[in-house]
Amino acid sequence: MSPKEKVVSSPAEETPVQVNINSLTELKVATDDAVVEYLTKKRGFRRNNFHTDLQLFLGFLASGVTMGEFYYSWKHPGVDIRSYTIASVVFYVVITSFLTFWAFYRTKDLLFLGKRPEDASEIAVRTGADGHKPLYKLSVHEATSRTGSSGSGKKSKKSIEADLTAPYSKWFHTDGFLSVSGLEAELAKVIQ
Repeated sequence: MSPKEKVVSSPAEETPVQVNINSLTELKVATDDAVVEYLTKKRGFRRNNFHTDLQLFLGFLASGVTMGEFYYSWKHPGVDIRSYTIASVVFYVVITSFLTFWAFYRTKDLLFLGKRPEDASEIAVRTGADGHKPLYKLSVHEATSRTGSSGSGKKSKKSIEADLTAPYSKWFHTDGFLSVSGLEAELAKVIQ
């Protein structure tokens, strides 16, 4: 029996994930990928890509303005364009500063932001690692909106927050293979 056959515990786990167990980065990235797959395929959440789309749009906008200024200066070499250059540099610095702020304060450690269409529940999952300790930290904020049963039309919102801190050894074997069933058992404790 090969090591790959030992890890696979259900037909859904067709391609086992193997990482270097001495690399905390590889362990975290593989776990993050498995958490996202669990949320989308097993729990039925749809990912909200607003944060990524906003960052891409603003990055392309800042780059487009600077490329446009460069193109204009190349096509019109004798024209004084110092004011255009200053404006494009200021615009670029403002946009990239906003992107840095957004990434550092707003989307820091945000792994998944999504919504389940069936019951309108929303989820935000943040993950992290603690320096050089082999611990995985997961923070879940789940909110469910429900309409009143008496037909009054009032909506009530139920909010749940849960945290999980566990060693990677709970769902990684000593040979580096990810036990998806072990990880899903831990996730089921904190995700409704």
